[in-house]
Amino acid sequence: MEQEAVFDVGDFDERDISLTETPRDPSHYLQQVSMSRARCPEVVSAKTIPTKIASSAISEDLLFSCEPPSEWSVAMSNKFSMQRSLVNAQKWRWKKTITFKWPSLKDPDEWRVFCLEERNNSFPTKVGDASRFAHHRGNPPTLQLVFSLSEQQVNTVIQYLIDVFLEVGYTRPLFEWIYALMLVLQKPLTHNVCSSIRQLAKHSRVLRNTLNEETQSGSTMHEELSLFIAVVGVYFEQLDIADQISS
Repeated sequence: MEQEAVFDVGDFDERDISLTETPRDPSHYLQQVSMSRARCPEVVSAKTIPTKIASSAISEDLLFSCEPPSEWSVAMSNKFSMQRSLVNAQKWRWKKTITFKWPSLKDPDEWRVFCLEERNNSFPTKVGDASRFAHHRGNPPTLQLVFSLSEQQVNTVIQYLIDVFLEVGYTRPLFEWIYALMLVLQKPLTHNVCSSIRQLAKHSRVLRNTLNEETQSGSTMHEELSLFIAVVGVYFEQLDIADQISS
């Protein structure tokens, strides 16, 4: 049974219709559509080329999938969710926030120095945490420090630090800072934060694809880059970025 036309384009001279011309009005546009449809074959087939797409950091970064996320990604997302709950439950312990003149939210360089390059005496670490944060030149992301940040500061600083990640790549202090801020990010995410963490996950995949056995020896870098991808893709529901079951 033929479908009834939603719009009647009426009679017109096909010789007066050019498909490359910008439509002059709605009626002219419908006439172009009618002409284009009439010239199309009823069945269109495409010849598939059985060539496997080359595996590379860039190609895998650009190819998105609708497959469900991998079991490992789901497990890491669940673990992250549990950690967020545990961290949130400890907020009461840090009700007294730190009195400190924070870096300006308009100055990403100040925050870079504060987080990664220069310690401040206003944020002493406990004796028991000294060895844990020994690799930090800047102020480590302790719970007390992270809970002292406002929601606006968290949203802004994580974008600044992701920009550093895109510029210099992976470092352990940078990983710990970004991960700590992700633990306290408020949902729903702002558009800018969502865009930023998507870039984080994409760049993590690019970096992960460049790792070799020598680079990975004795390093947790591969797992931590994969963790960023899992948290962004599954927990923050950017499923097109998550590692897939089929991968």
